[in-house]
Amino acid sequence: MTKTERWLNLLAFLLDRHYPVPREEILSQVDDYMDDWVGGSDKQRESVRRKFERDKAELKASAS
Repeated sequence: MTKTERWLNLLAFLLDRHYPVPREEILSQVDDYMDDWVGGSDKQRESVRRKFERDKAELKASAS
């Protein structure tokens, strides 16, 4: 999955919610985060968390 696809999946997930969503819920339900987050090792989960934080920072930067 490309970064653009991952961003679109993340944005679609968030736009479908009308309330704040905990990071763990996002990581366990959005494609490309979900596979390594759910049932992944501690190392895989940390990698997913870092990927999400990078994506979040890049999306914020592109919105300004």
